[in-house]
Amino acid sequence: MKVRGSFDSILRKLRTIPNFAEAHVIPGAFDILAAFRADNSEDLLEKSVEKISSLNGITASETLLSYTLPEKLGRF
Repeated sequence: MKVRGSFDSILRKLRTIPNFAEAHVIPGAFDILAAFRADNSEDLLEKSVEKISSLNGITASETLLSYTLPEKLGRF
């Protein structure tokens, strides 16, 4: 996500979204990398991804879906 304003404020807002797993401030083209987990892609899109665009302070986002778990469960 690209954000405008306080990273802390955006991170607090992200934690309120269903299926939130973790988020990190990162350098580069985007400002924050966030992970959400759900049992299926429909649940993920309806309850989580759609809510990201409505958060004040997020100016752009890109959604990537992973269908397999990372090797270390609970981490990227």
